[in-house]
Amino acid sequence: MLLLSDILKFDDRAEASYLIANHYKSSSEAQRESMRIDWDYGREWIWPDGRTLAMRTPEQRSCAEKIRTVLIMHSIDERTYFYDYRDGLIAFCGIYHSAKEIGLDPDKLFEEVAEISSEKFALELRKFIGRSDEDKSLDAFGFKRIVDTDGNIRLEFMND
Repeated sequence: MLLLSDILKFDDRAEASYLIANHYKSSSEAQRESMRIDWDYGREWIWPDGRTLAMRTPEQRSCAEKIRTVLIMHSIDERTYFYDYRDGLIAFCGIYHSAKEIGLDPDKLFEEVAEISSEKFALELRKFIGRSDEDKSLDAFGFKRIVDTDGNIRLEFMND
C-alpha cells in the first residue's frame, strides 16, 4: 500500500482519488479520523462523476470501483456533506441507484462505508438506506435515467 505522503504527490489527481479512497479503507480508525480532519490536504481531488457511475467508460476503473470510491470520498470529505446535507443526499441517491444498475447491493455498500466512517456520517448513510423505496427513488431526487445507444446509463436532473 502506498503511503499517504506518496498519494499526495501524484500528478494524476483522478488516480490519486482512487488511491486515497483505498488508503482510507485500509487505515485504522485513528488514521481515518486524522484524514477527515486534514482533508483536503491543500490538494485538488478529481472524483468519479456521480452522474456516470454506472456508465462503462474508456478509463481503466470498473463501475463498481467508481461507485465505491465516490462513496468513500464522501466519507473522507464529510464536512462538505454536513455543510449542505441536501447535496449529500442527492449524491447518495445517485450512488445508490448506480450500484443497483450494475448489480451491487447498495444497502451492503452503504453499510461497508458506514463501518469505516465517523459515527455521525455513518448515521447519515444508514438513515439513507433506511428510507422507503419511494423516498430514495430517482424521482424523489429529481433524477431521470438515460440509456444511450450502447446501453450505458447516466443520471440527469429532470430540469437539465
